[in-house]
Order: sequence, then C-alpha cells, then structure tokens
Amino acid sequence: MSFNSILIANRGEIACRIMQTAQNMGIKCIAVYVDADADAPFVKMADESVLLSSSYMDSDAILSAAKQTGAEAVHPGYGFLSENAAFARKVKNNNLIWIGPSAHVIKVMGDKLKAKELAKKSKEFKNIIFLSYEQSKNENCLLYTSPSPRDATLSR
Repeated sequence: MSFNSILIANRGEIACRIMQTAQNMGIKCIAVYVDADADAPFVKMADESVLLSSSYMDSDAILSAAKQTGAEAVHPGYGFLSENAAFARKVKNNNLIWIGPSAHVIKVMGDKLKAKELAKKSKEFKNIIFLSYEQSKNENCLLYTSPSPRDATLSR
C-alpha cells in the first residue's frame, strides 16, 4: 500500500510531527484548520491546507477536505478522531487509506476486558514481552521479541 498525499486530521505539535516525517518521505501533507489556528505552525508547514467550516471533530467536513484536495490517505493524529471507530470506517468507506488501527481494534481497545482478550488471542501480542516501567528505564532493556518467550532476544 502506497500513497503520495495524506490529510492530517489533527492540529498542533502532533500534526507538525506527522508532517515532518511524511514530508521527509516525499509525501504531500494536507492540513485542516479552524479560523483560530489560521496562523499556526502546522498550517504553515503543510503543503496545502483547508479551512474547516466547523470543528476538528466534524468528520464529514474532514472527509470533504480530503476529497477536495485529492488526499489519498487520512492520518487522525493523536486523540480526537484517532479513537473514533466510526471515523475510521467512514474514511475507508470513502475509498481513502486509513493510517491507524482498524475500526474493530479501536472499538475493542476502548473496552479493557475485550482488549485483554484480543491481546491473548493475537499472534502479534504473543510475540512481545512488555517489561515493567522499572525494567524499561534501563536503556539496554527496551523490549524482547521472539516466537516464544523462552527464545527472547533484545530489540530496540
């Protein structure tokens, strides 16, 4: 899966960090903003920007901006829409690439009991041993990965 342009559905420092990485990869970045943020650094940093008529939580306005600019993908940033399973589905239903976890995972992760059950069943989670905070403070000990815990090797 590849794309040449993304709309970042977030603002501030989060949007700047996403844009910096994407632009370093040669990907065009599109910002959405409200009047109050017109002069914000993330708007100036974007290759293109679209003024939203309402708010950052208006998924229809964000999808309209994506269509208007020809964005191929949508990155929700952090918080706001990144935790909204319905928005993730809307993005995909509008034939755009969703940069983030699937709508199913977003929904399940919102429920601690379901999240634990999914983690137990997931092959990805079975291959990672998360260390305690005290252990992780040691720079040489971030996390271990392996097909099974007894064969773990250090990974940075």
